[in-house]
Amino acid sequence: MSDSFLASVVHNMNPSLQDGIIDTYQNSLSWDQTFSVIHKEESVDLSHACAMATVSTICAPDQPKKIPNGLIYRFDTSFAGKSSWTSLKKMIKASLPGGDFIECRPHRALSLNSFRYTLHCSRYKILEINSQKQYHPESFTQDGVRPESIKRQKSGGLTAIDAMASKTEVRALKNCTTTTSSKVQRKKRTHPSKRRTQSQRTASPSLRCNCQISIILRNDNFFYLDSRYTNRHHTGHPYIPPIAKKFGSAEITDNQAVILQQLSVMGVQKSKISSLLTSLEQTEGSFLVQTVKNYLSACDVLNKKELGLDHRMSSAEAAIEYLHR
Repeated sequence: MSDSFLASVVHNMNPSLQDGIIDTYQNSLSWDQTFSVIHKEESVDLSHACAMATVSTICAPDQPKKIPNGLIYRFDTSFAGKSSWTSLKKMIKASLPGGDFIECRPHRALSLNSFRYTLHCSRYKILEINSQKQYHPESFTQDGVRPESIKRQKSGGLTAIDAMASKTEVRALKNCTTTTSSKVQRKKRTHPSKRRTQSQRTASPSLRCNCQISIILRNDNFFYLDSRYTNRHHTGHPYIPPIAKKFGSAEITDNQAVILQQLSVMGVQKSKISSLLTSLEQTEGSFLVQTVKNYLSACDVLNKKELGLDHRMSSAEAAIEYLHR
């Protein structure tokens, strides 16, 4: 469908229909987040409780008799301590459909003698506006930068060469290094580089989405939902269907990682591996092929480091080096 055809359709559209489409889109930019978690194999809806900020509206098992003001729900006791925050965060993010949440740096809550973890909507971030830099015309230095001086040290040549090697070996290594670096043929880019020309971040703090989930880790080593700093209302972006979510490498479990590496050794295509990982995922969403490639390359680097090999080696050089050990 060409752009001229779309332009003609919009131009010939009824004005009332245009206004209706605009109103529908504007209304879709404001919606409330649903929040339902699994507790002891039971589904617990926390959406209404966050709005009412009362404990009586939650029907959840294994809850303490007394909870400090503002804390309306204690998560499953299987999540205990800071070490279990990663698994709890994954469970909470899977329980928040329609939005993408990012973690804010945890900090100590002095009033409760505990730690506070916050999950913000990804549209909470704003554009970084670079301020105009001022330079001194006489010294070409920038304002606000502390001047420093580094004493130049004399070097005896390439530092990568073994100091205990003989002169003949040192000369051969220098010649080999020089000829190798001069004969490297850099790959020519046959496609334009990926450059992001626009950002989804808003330029004004008043336009960002303030939806957030606040969790407290108390001194009893259990996590609690804090309704005082929890906001379920999204603004500035529409609801994203769960099927459109793209998983990153952080969502790859240990079992999936083993399957992924075995299929890669067998020579299975990356696209088929990503489709298989998507089918194995219990929640809706999909893995990108590039995510699988990046994960496999990272695993290859780690495996070579464990063997004491350099990841810059070719496969033949790494095999020869490994066989000579």
